[in-house]
Amino acid sequence: SHASFWHLALNMFGLYTMGPMLVSTLGPDQFCFAYLSISMWSSYASVVYRYAMRSYIPSLGASGGLLGLMGMMAHFPHVKFSLIFLPFISLSAPVAVFGIVLFDLYCMATGTMPQVDHMAHVAGAVMGYLYYTHGRRQLWGRRKQWLQTLGYR
Repeated sequence: SHASFWHLALNMFGLYTMGPMLVSTLGPDQFCFAYLSISMWSSYASVVYRYAMRSYIPSLGASGGLLGLMGMMAHFPHVKFSLIFLPFISLSAPVAVFGIVLFDLYCMATGTMPQVDHMAHVAGAVMGYLYYTHGRRQLWGRRKQWLQTLGYR
């Protein structure tokens, strides 16, 4: 949880390292929209999952949004991720994201590391990947149409 300074610091370091590439690809407005909406929806998925599992451990953070950025980065196979505690090992972005999602699914299935919000991680990575695949055109590309439909000008 982000009750720990180091967990929050590592999440912010991830945002600092991945953010600039995605800002240059998406633009600052779309990046902010994607990051915040993925953070919100991954937190919502976590709440629903925890409620269904009758687990009432609070979720406090930005991990789902960070994994959402990683999910978007999975579209860039030339990008390499290094493990912070094993910096000499680097993996392509798609392999790293797939590995993290598999690890989180394993932890969810076995109850390993219950203090970590694995559902927020999985939901964030999937939503980030899907946003970059479809959302850029379907949501952001048509935002003016959507806003006009809702009555905004």
